[in-house]
Amino acid sequence: MDGRYPQAACYLYVDDVAALRRRVVEADWPATDCVDRFYGLRQFEVVDPEGHVLLFGQDIEVTDPGLQYPDQEKPTR
Repeated sequence: MDGRYPQAACYLYVDDVAALRRRVVEADWPATDCVDRFYGLRQFEVVDPEGHVLLFGQDIEVTDPGLQYPDQEKPTR
């Protein structure tokens, strides 16, 4: 998401991340899609009015061993 400050992020664990994302979108906040991560989390992010990244996620069982980062989010070194 544009306009974010990735060095100032907060990760919040919730019980139902998909339901929370629906509520966030219904409140007209821009949010990324929910993404299943290879390390066992389903998550989405929003950017607060100050530009800080808020990540919301929940633990999931990894059933696809090939699950990877989406192309636009591959880590670089």
